[in-house]
Amino acid sequence: MNIVLTGETGSGKTTVCLKILENLKLKNLSFGGVLTPGNFDGSREIIDVCTGEKLPFCRLRPFSEGAAIGKYFFNEDAFDFGIKAVSRSIDEQSAVTFIDELGPLELSGSGFAGIFRKLNTSAIKNLLLVVRLAILDRMAEKFDFSFRIFETTDKTRECLAGEITEVLDK
Repeated sequence: MNIVLTGETGSGKTTVCLKILENLKLKNLSFGGVLTPGNFDGSREIIDVCTGEKLPFCRLRPFSEGAAIGKYFFNEDAFDFGIKAVSRSIDEQSAVTFIDELGPLELSGSGFAGIFRKLNTSAIKNLLLVVRLAILDRMAEKFDFSFRIFETTDKTRECLAGEITEVLDK
């Protein structure tokens, strides 16, 4: 099953993914890939969900190397880190592979776009992509999505992790 978790900026998409991870642990299902939770200072970390290893992902001031989109500066090393985590999840045939998130960088052909283009989604048991609602249509056109879509809102946030976990566990 290929799933896109979408919603407005700040709607809790990554938080829902973290709850899904907890559910997968309880069901003793394997997982891999990356999540990018936010911090109070506006920065984000990238976490390899299999190993727990973290790197700075983006922040409001420049890194020595990396791209900038809007007010955010991205750590170039974080993309290599994320691509390795996603590749390992695929190679190890994890029950679920997370990619959080596909955004403007991927629309421009950088960020995680390279790994996404290389994914043979039929060879992956479950792929969960996080994509902002504002760019979902453009992302679907660019990458020819064939996914089941779930939207995070104030009304769905609390029950969505359980619903998605059930879909992934089938």
